[in-house]
Amino acid sequence: IHITGAGNAVITASQPGNANFEPAADVQQPLTVNKADQIITFNPIAAKTYGDPDFDPQASSDSGLGITYSSQNTNVAETDGNMIHITSAGNTIITASQPGNTNYNPAPDVQQTLNVNKADLTFAADNKSRPYLQANPSFTYTIAGFVNSDDQSVLDVLPVIQTNATQNSDAGDYTITFQGGSDDNYNYSLYRGPITR
Repeated sequence: IHITGAGNAVITASQPGNANFEPAADVQQPLTVNKADQIITFNPIAAKTYGDPDFDPQASSDSGLGITYSSQNTNVAETDGNMIHITSAGNTIITASQPGNTNYNPAPDVQQTLNVNKADLTFAADNKSRPYLQANPSFTYTIAGFVNSDDQSVLDVLPVIQTNATQNSDAGDYTITFQGGSDDNYNYSLYRGPITR
């Protein structure tokens, strides 16, 4: 008997007889084929960085059936089919599932932690100059490293840009510095720039 799937069937045993024997009465017996169990293989997920592209966690089942994913914290990552979409820095649990079908029982869920690191953002002060005994100019800076469609408006707390030069400071070069600032999705790298008196 060759089993082709789970379910119930009736097996009939027959003997057609020959020159010396009449055909035997058929005898039937039920056959129940239970669903098979399946196992998911889901390896640890390498750390990602905010702004990384969507990725396939590459879990698989020994049945060959497709895997579905879910994210415990959709503020960090969302699932779309068999792909994971990063939405912010942080941590979440990704669950791999296989619900089974007519021949396989559902597989036990397997979970892995996804760590999403902050992206790096660079602040660089623009060089400035002013005449002796005049007020400092407005300080400006450029920012590099935004990902996705982010811009300065998404940042939580901007750094303060400043210098220790005052209006009465002697002529010379003074450093423009940054202080403070933070964001949930970005690490700040702060670069100084000179102001010339």
